[in-house]
Amino acid sequence: MRELARRLEGEFVAVHVDLQGAAGPEDLVVELALASREHRELHKRALDVFRNALGDVTQLQARELAVQIRSTMTDWQSKANRLLDEFVANTPPVVVYFDELAILVNRLLKGHDYRVTPARVAAVDQLMSWLRAASIRHTRQIRFVIASSIGLAPVLSQAKLSATLNTFTRFHLPPWDRETASGALSALANHARIGWAEGASDAVLDRLGIHVPHHVQVFWRSLREDARQRKVFYVTRADVERVYQTHLLGSHGHLELAHYEERLSTSLGSELAELAVDLLSETAIVGALSIPSARALASESEPQALRDVIHVLIHDGYLQLERDDYVFANKLLQDWWRARHRLTHRPLAQRGTHG
Repeated sequence: MRELARRLEGEFVAVHVDLQGAAGPEDLVVELALASREHRELHKRALDVFRNALGDVTQLQARELAVQIRSTMTDWQSKANRLLDEFVANTPPVVVYFDELAILVNRLLKGHDYRVTPARVAAVDQLMSWLRAASIRHTRQIRFVIASSIGLAPVLSQAKLSATLNTFTRFHLPPWDRETASGALSALANHARIGWAEGASDAVLDRLGIHVPHHVQVFWRSLREDARQRKVFYVTRADVERVYQTHLLGSHGHLELAHYEERLSTSLGSELAELAVDLLSETAIVGALSIPSARALASESEPQALRDVIHVLIHDGYLQLERDDYVFANKLLQDWWRARHRLTHRPLAQRGTHG
């Protein structure tokens, strides 16, 4: 989002709204007002929305301003609509980037106890319906971009509110293709003045399977540091295999990949996250997860739990369906998951309950 804003500078004004810590719609309004601070004239108009209630707030620091704005929030929708009206009046036009909207929606929907209640569904419906209406009302005047580290669509599906996203177009951002990833490795190595032995960079790409840019860079960083520690200026296929096994699948890799496990609790709650870990561990160790095996692992859960968890795991890039089995979409993640859970997960076939 930051790179897109940089490329569109002059043509559009970018407002980045970080909702990582937001707990309700009122916080979205506060963060929307604060995010305009990067643009003086836009921020001045944004503050005019609250000036009658707050007086002169130009000297307040961001957090103090947030508290003051929050105190005026008797009707968050009217304040949000007035803010957007001010954004519409801006030249150049505004692009609003809502980062971690799914975190806010998930928190609003499930609370600390991860129970979906009618009251919580109504609160999410109000928020998402407002955003949908705003996107229609301000078509071609304000552009909205939504991004999150967890999937928004599966969260809304659990509340039967998927229709609130129907004014938005999904943008699929795929991993690099092999040629692009290979070019990145060449450029990184050239910059570090380190050479590739024959077949070494191909071995990196083979080990990764799919070429998520961050994973390509993590693998390269481990190889670079290993070469520097050994005071060599080239990387061999043997180096690639050794670093993959000892670094990426070891404690170093844990720091880079642990969020794949941790975010399951964020999106699903502890109970469903345990089921997700079981499903992923079975898949990683066995190599594929059959539908009967998935049902057996979910036998003690609520009937809809398996459906909801599988939806999240596919949507968020953990698993994909091949014929009638689920398999990991990411080879690095599969190898790391197997290394992490092989001591604690007992495959169904060893329990005598495999279907």
